[in-house]
Amino acid sequence: MARNPKPSGIVKNSEKDEIDFQRTIENKTIVQDIIIACEDKVSAPTYFKMIIKNLIDKKIITQDSLVIAKPTNTHPTGVLEDLKNHITDEGKTYNEFDHKWIVIDRDVERVNGGGHTKENFNEALTSAKTLNVEVAYANDSFELWYFLHFHYTDSAISRDDVLKKVINSLKDKNSTTFAELDKDSIKTKEYTKLIFGELLQNQSIAIRNAEKLLLSHGASHNPESDASTTIHELIKVLNSLNKNILTYETEFCRVEYSEKYNTVLCTWKKFCQGDNYRDPLEHGLSILKESGCKTWITDTRNGFKNQEEDTKWLIHNFTPQVSATSCENLYFIMEDDSKLEEEIIMQSEALSTYFNVEIYKTLEEVK
Repeated sequence: MARNPKPSGIVKNSEKDEIDFQRTIENKTIVQDIIIACEDKVSAPTYFKMIIKNLIDKKIITQDSLVIAKPTNTHPTGVLEDLKNHITDEGKTYNEFDHKWIVIDRDVERVNGGGHTKENFNEALTSAKTLNVEVAYANDSFELWYFLHFHYTDSAISRDDVLKKVINSLKDKNSTTFAELDKDSIKTKEYTKLIFGELLQNQSIAIRNAEKLLLSHGASHNPESDASTTIHELIKVLNSLNKNILTYETEFCRVEYSEKYNTVLCTWKKFCQGDNYRDPLEHGLSILKESGCKTWITDTRNGFKNQEEDTKWLIHNFTPQVSATSCENLYFIMEDDSKLEEEIIMQSEALSTYFNVEIYKTLEEVK
């Protein structure tokens, strides 16, 4: 049975099929590579460059994986040409990459200029399929992907309305960061980076909304005319790589994403302090952000009393960062008559300002 240290103050914070990206040949891991070409020059490339850089830094994909930096075309068939014509510094062409994507908009032609024809859009879809290039499209614009982090609609919605709703939603979510956001600045590199970070915890909502939107059109779905997107397909492919980093283990602690419990599970092994104490928790925070789960479980059965400086860091530095994610619940696993009971009760009372905090005797008791 769960033991609640006191009445908790709960403050809630506002697949393409899975792919094995690391092939094993004769017990040697071969890291795969990805190339992406985007139609627009700022928003989409900046957004995906952040993901690709993260995966490269973690050595999950090859160093030459890339988002093409300077597209020469801004219409769908031209984006495909950019991909086909790109040659890396090492002389590598697009068809030598394991994963090849273009990111395009439907972007209906406008009276005052801009946009492109439906024929150009449809030709890009057909030609990409012939070349075994995957397509992540948005009808009407990339900002529909932002929109789906907050809202669902299967009704027609104009590009201008999408922008207005996204801007208002971002301001509501973080009025300080996005106080000056408008229809022009939302397309800058600086704001795209901020938006990427702000929306990360809502990504699972956006994926569900995008999938629901596609299903709403049924078998007769026409990418050229229906408001829809497949950007989530590319996101899911990139996210599937993170299955390789959802575990972090040292001699002191193991932190992992538990699919069974849909939680971050932190299991302490033996005494540590300083960086040896803080590093696993920092990695757990990354796992929490990437998984979007709502619960963190700490197994203290092999735990220890914290050093005073580590406890201060936990409460004043680490906890506010966790509260800014999707996390709503913190559960402790603690045996009866644990020598840590006093400390855990004290921490629980402090943490209950941010989370629903409960204490269990075994992991199996957690529902």
